[in-house]
Amino acid sequence: MTDRSNMKQPHLMIATFCIGATLTLASCIKEVMNEEEAEVPTLEQTTNSRLVVKAPTILAEGAETGDAQVSYPIQIYIFNQENSCVATSTIATAEESLNIPLLEGTYQVDAVGGASSSHFSLPTQEEATPQSELILKQGGSMPDLMAASHAITLVKGGTNQLALAMKRKVMLLEEVNIIRVPDDIKAVSVTLVPLYLHLLLDGSYSNTTESQTIELADEDGDGQWESTEQVHLLPASQDGATITVNMTDEDDAVTSYSYSTRQSLTANYKIRINGTYTGPHGITLTGTITGATWGGTHDIEFEFDQNGSTDKLAIGNIYKKCYVLNTENAETETKYRLFSLKATECNSTITDEISPLLLEIKNEVGIDEGNTWGVLRTTDTPYIEANLDAINEILTAEGAIPFSEGSYWMVYSSGYKFYQVSDGKFVPSNATSGYVRGFTTLTRSLP
Repeated sequence: MTDRSNMKQPHLMIATFCIGATLTLASCIKEVMNEEEAEVPTLEQTTNSRLVVKAPTILAEGAETGDAQVSYPIQIYIFNQENSCVATSTIATAEESLNIPLLEGTYQVDAVGGASSSHFSLPTQEEATPQSELILKQGGSMPDLMAASHAITLVKGGTNQLALAMKRKVMLLEEVNIIRVPDDIKAVSVTLVPLYLHLLLDGSYSNTTESQTIELADEDGDGQWESTEQVHLLPASQDGATITVNMTDEDDAVTSYSYSTRQSLTANYKIRINGTYTGPHGITLTGTITGATWGGTHDIEFEFDQNGSTDKLAIGNIYKKCYVLNTENAETETKYRLFSLKATECNSTITDEISPLLLEIKNEVGIDEGNTWGVLRTTDTPYIEANLDAINEILTAEGAIPFSEGSYWMVYSSGYKFYQVSDGKFVPSNATSGYVRGFTTLTRSLP
């Protein structure tokens, strides 16, 4: 008779999620054989570590403000180093937690919040990979999706308590409102493109050419077309998304006004679009993008006309290859301070050689309103420094040279000198060459 007390047990580990949810565990069980029979180890004999996720450690980004709420249910997928799914589970409510036994080793834990089986066709454990798509069911509306992805290493006999840092993966279109629409218009809609189509288990996106059309209604017959139904959407798949207003008249002719916004339609932002029809000149739209609890607020303005989109003079906008830096309002007029996207290399400190470079910039920009062009001034630097990161981001997106690179020719009280950005501030540079960027001021009379 074999003495089982001396039989060597398999050298394995356990990882756990505390939860009353359904658990699926895939593991290889090694048979232990003796001359009489084969013995199959139990779950506790084949695992030796635990992975624990408790409800208090599941936080939405921005939860430090007390405003962010986690989206439930949370679908959990655990992948080994070969990207095979070894376990799945669900945290249905904030009162639940997970405790999953696993073998020692390194894993990727992917969590998606708000993805219920009623909204999505969820991948099974057998077919799941980190790049599996969450397919929204036909006729379903996008929920407030959140996701987290963490790499963990479990050791023999240990318990790893994981804090899930959930990040919102959708934007929220709160309202669309178009006013002063002519009486002969019988339908108005707004289309956003390109958007992502699917969220993946690892929190990334796929399919970059999706569009979303919002149908508006004129409930009171007063020419105000609106939609106040809040809609969650996956974000734009590129920085310059296009917003199109479609207007259908009584003869079923559709006129569309499109604009490529320079501000990204990104996840975790609330969006409101308000537009005014301006007769034969087109539509003026203003929009507010508000971050949910932590993203800040950005105001965007843009115009549509029958010849296509046109740029609008507003701080932070691009106007005819120039960035609108600042405005000064007087009783009868507004002054707009602009600088060119283009920065021309200058290998001389001789001021007489600057004028031809500025003329070249002026001609390329195409602004010819009798305004004087010059170089960077000390009065410009505070506005640039206050918004340096945002300005550099826009310049880079436009293929222009950001202020963080190189030195710039600047006029100050004692003359001219090259200045550079250091620690977010313009400081004198010892450079003998750098860039010339054109600056000008436009004056517009108030109506």
